[in-house]
Amino acid sequence: MSRGRFSPWLQRLLLAGLAAGMVLAGGEIALRGVRFSAPVQPITIVGRDGKAKPDDDRGMIPDSELQFRFNPGAEWRGRRINALGFLGREAESNKAPGAVRVICMGDSCTAQGNPPYADFLHERLTNAPPTPQPWEAFNMAVHGYSSEQGLRLFRRQTRYLQPDYVTLYFGWNDLWRSRTTDRLKLARRSGPIWGRIQKLMNRSRLYQFIVSRSQARQTPDADNYVLRVPPEEYRQNLLALVTEIRAAGAVPILITAPRASTLTPLLAANRQVARIEDAYRLHDEYCEITREVAKETGAPLLDLARIFREESLDALFSDDGIHLVKDGRRRIAEEIYKLLVELNATRSRE
Repeated sequence: MSRGRFSPWLQRLLLAGLAAGMVLAGGEIALRGVRFSAPVQPITIVGRDGKAKPDDDRGMIPDSELQFRFNPGAEWRGRRINALGFLGREAESNKAPGAVRVICMGDSCTAQGNPPYADFLHERLTNAPPTPQPWEAFNMAVHGYSSEQGLRLFRRQTRYLQPDYVTLYFGWNDLWRSRTTDRLKLARRSGPIWGRIQKLMNRSRLYQFIVSRSQARQTPDADNYVLRVPPEEYRQNLLALVTEIRAAGAVPILITAPRASTLTPLLAANRQVARIEDAYRLHDEYCEITREVAKETGAPLLDLARIFREESLDALFSDDGIHLVKDGRRRIAEEIYKLLVELNATRSRE
């Protein structure tokens, strides 16, 4: 009885599904036939030349909590990602007994370069440790990360690696424009299965067509954009990082992101800012927030923005005015090293 009653309904459902599938398949085939392509929502990283670059499909992978992350063991732009999932030297998860561990967190300004400044710092600390104990440093920064992602990364991984010092070099990605704030975007957590489904959908020409038509109806003016991490949320993230780093038994070191006297106009062309003047203004604002948080919490501050400005160190920047060339990364490592020596000298006098 039950079988006969539902059979026509099931037949209609199957026929409807088959018809819909044929329509979708036909659309997909037609779009591929005319070689339509409009990649949807790739992970984009701004390079040292100021141009947005898509992620390497194997080196940068979706993450349900962080949005994206490096893939341990894979290669990304000619560099091998270490076992911890970051660029730079290999580091053990377990700290050696008696060792002092410095972890460098941040965005591409910290992650970029071969070697990154964390490796220069490691070399300096190894050759001339500030105290009799053995010292080490390694990188836990990711291209494209904001302070919102940095906070989540610390909670998920960094705090379990027994840091003694954690440097925080964020700000640039926080002030870029986006359709949605990072906090809202990252609140929409999904599992790895959905991440794989989303990746497959992004490869569908039909899905690309639908999304591209939808985006084409949106007017790309300033009213449609927000900052990835608005100023107050940036302040909250830094305050949370300082609190949680201390709770983990480590010392937070806040760093203001330096810039050259001239930034690339591509920042406005890429719509990361509405006008290039906004990049200067917002950068100054976020640096000042970093200083205020350091003063409010008593956390050590390395004011690289002031140091690089006062010493006119434009030659240490790449063409975008944001990322550092090799000598610039070496200089950052030296400034961090000097601060660590100073902090430990102060401790020994107390």
